[in-house]
Amino acid sequence: MAGVPAMDEAAVVVEPAEAVQAGTVRGMESMARRVARWTGFPRFRWDELRQQWGDSFLEGPAGPEVTPACGVPGWNAVEDWVRRSGVNSWVWVLVGGEDALSLARRLAMTLFPELLWVVCLRNGGGAATGPEGDDRVRYKLDALAGWDRQAMEAAGVGAQLEWWILAEVGAGLHWEGCFWSGLQGKGLPFLHGAVPPGRAVLGLDPPVGRMLVGHERSVALQLARLTVETVARTGRVPTVNSGSLPLALLAPRACFVTLTRRGQLRGCIGHLTAQMPLYQAVMENARNAALYDYRFEPVAPAEVEELTIEISVLTRPRPLEAASPEELLDRLEPGRDGVILHLGARTATFLPQVWEKLPDRRQFMAQLCMKAGCLPDAWRSRDARVELYRVEAFSEREA
Repeated sequence: MAGVPAMDEAAVVVEPAEAVQAGTVRGMESMARRVARWTGFPRFRWDELRQQWGDSFLEGPAGPEVTPACGVPGWNAVEDWVRRSGVNSWVWVLVGGEDALSLARRLAMTLFPELLWVVCLRNGGGAATGPEGDDRVRYKLDALAGWDRQAMEAAGVGAQLEWWILAEVGAGLHWEGCFWSGLQGKGLPFLHGAVPPGRAVLGLDPPVGRMLVGHERSVALQLARLTVETVARTGRVPTVNSGSLPLALLAPRACFVTLTRRGQLRGCIGHLTAQMPLYQAVMENARNAALYDYRFEPVAPAEVEELTIEISVLTRPRPLEAASPEELLDRLEPGRDGVILHLGARTATFLPQVWEKLPDRRQFMAQLCMKAGCLPDAWRSRDARVELYRVEAFSEREA
């Protein structure tokens, strides 16, 4: 993403075919369509954008308007830096004349876990060189790393829209901001050799327990409750105005919705990977848990008041590498790990909450195999694959 003040609207841009490796054009077109669909931004090919606005909007009196904060000079160098990172498909999002909060809310819907979002920050106001200039940049980046709007104002960020968009997203999604240190093992490895230490800020996903704060959890539970009540009566998911929702509910995340009645499971369905904004995932899974869990009859209207709703927001699954079945068991953390078991075409998962009823590791894995429709010891097979995830779970009992 880059800020282009001379442009009066935001656009998703696909780089020309000759600028990328063969075979990546379709991937970039697909990405551009997805970003345009979620944000509502108009979509252009690079040559179309040049035809509409010309080349002048890319150049300022002192050179290129778009310069990455990492210090790599020039527009073309940005392409080279991204390509050297191993990313083969990307799009440019150029931001122009909208307010930062509105753009942040629209961009948040595109931030799927597999996406790397690179924001090119202009050091406006006349970039000084030498130690004094470096101190000014560091002062601004320090304020940005805390997603602190007042500190950014004091640091002289001014009207540089891309800084404010990034601050709104970082604050709204509770990211942990930190400086790129330039040290091996710290941050993203492909930054080595391309980004000088202290010239970039990394926004890291918050740990479990901080993905949603109190009022955001309350809103998510209210959406789930509204959905269950509505689908039990009408079969249709209610319509909500996403413009009134907290920004944290707009970002794509995976979740499960669990329904219990008088302490007994009444339905549980969810996604293992992020497929849509979290608020939509909550509502879709609340509907499915109420109506389409094959283990139960659909929830009747008379049951709704007796239901308790729990939402589990998932981290991105990560493979569990183990040299033997015994090592696999040893590496499981009861009470903390959600487990996904892949056995050929069959897949099953247990949320971390299941450890409360199945605290023994072997029994846990045996029951998971049977849930997948396999023999209890199938997890010991060489073909078995295991992934782990963590959840941030909250329920109406805690409200």
